[in-house]
Amino acid sequence: MKQKLYEEFLPHLAKDKGILFLSNNHLDIFETVKKEFSSAVQRNITPSALEHLSNTLIHSKIDVVIMDADMDNEMLVHFVEKIKSYDLSMNMILIYDEKNVKQFLHVVDDFSIIIERNKCSKILIEKLFMILSVSFTLEKLSIETKHISKENNIAGMGDMDEFLDTYEGVALFSIEDLSSICTKLRSGELSEELITESSNKLKDISNIFENHDRMRSIAPILQTLSLFLDSLDISTLEPSSLKGFDYLSAILDDVSGALLNMFVDRIYTNVYIIEHSLESNIDFMKNSLLGIASESCSELDFF
Repeated sequence: MKQKLYEEFLPHLAKDKGILFLSNNHLDIFETVKKEFSSAVQRNITPSALEHLSNTLIHSKIDVVIMDADMDNEMLVHFVEKIKSYDLSMNMILIYDEKNVKQFLHVVDDFSIIIERNKCSKILIEKLFMILSVSFTLEKLSIETKHISKENNIAGMGDMDEFLDTYEGVALFSIEDLSSICTKLRSGELSEELITESSNKLKDISNIFENHDRMRSIAPILQTLSLFLDSLDISTLEPSSLKGFDYLSAILDDVSGALLNMFVDRIYTNVYIIEHSLESNIDFMKNSLLGIASESCSELDFF
């Protein structure tokens, strides 16, 4: 009964996800499940595949990696390290042969799930369902938390500790999402989808700040940046102006740092300092992207 439910709901969870299978072997169950994903790629275990792994992860928008342990031990380590350097939270599944179990024990903690090869056809769908349902649930809980907060009229809460406690979970999700966006930007990915993702995340973060009187003035600044990104047509930009996206990455990093300081470490930064830094850095980024010379803004100003 459960297996039937896994098979029924996996297409819903996987429809906007990407999956990568790293193996020199054919796997029937992968051929079955790959059609449920928006992108599905198999790469042989070769030095060339390792060299181009980051490009594969970026361009195929990979969310889950299935790795075959049937490879040289040193090569296995290199693949794991490169995936972790791309995205530390990448979901990874290891397929192994019981007779070779000792050769991968030193990297087993890096994998979300390990599956013995002979059992793969029976439980891979279940394990993919488990992995994807966790991220789906966290995303839905984040949305629900914001909805409940608005219904309870938390927007005017005066107690800073209450505000920080209420939105700590949402802030942590935002920090993780910003980290993923910045990793993609620094890896050279530049697409309308990534810019839209950045814009949407800034809107989400502005909603957090709107929920406290003392922090509300930050929200319009983030909303303005979000609108700018929404209106930006990257196909019209000059190659010399693309460095502006390095500045965008730095700004998103700084916003992430501010959330971490405030909601996790409970280090409160003066709102005026945050506002001034954001406005200055956003102006600098816009000027760089649009090719406008600016004498008043020669370097980014981080808070």
